[in-house]
Amino acid sequence: MAEHHAVHSAEVAASPRVCFELITDYEQAVEWQRSARWCEVVRRDESGRGAEVDWTVAAPIGAISYRLSYEYEEPRRVTGTLVQGSIPGLVGEWRFEEASAAEDGQPATLVTFDVRIDPGRFAPRPLVRMVEEQVVKGTLDDFKARAEVMASERP
Repeated sequence: MAEHHAVHSAEVAASPRVCFELITDYEQAVEWQRSARWCEVVRRDESGRGAEVDWTVAAPIGAISYRLSYEYEEPRRVTGTLVQGSIPGLVGEWRFEEASAAEDGQPATLVTFDVRIDPGRFAPRPLVRMVEEQVVKGTLDDFKARAEVMASERP
């Protein structure tokens, strides 16, 4: 099977900075991502951010484990590229663009989660679509909920 590409976006009632902080707080990922089962930073960059991170996520086909290497354009973009894992290929990118402020004047961000995955030759298309809906879209939904709680807790 060829590479599968999925893009999901949502407007989030939080600033790009809050969004960036949430997605790069790998130690807390399993607390708010429904599909994340395990996450560990194995190497940090000179700024202390996760340079390589090991993940295990639940999917309809069972657990998928992989290591991503991260690049950052703080606070606008986080890109993770597969280093090794139980799937042939994966690139995930989070983008944070300022959106019009909400009616109450609070900041808002257009959050886009863009994923390219090579699930392997033998993954049927219906299964890949199910992974997209449950893992990719579900992670964005979870992200939105957690980012908005974080933003509301800030002074």
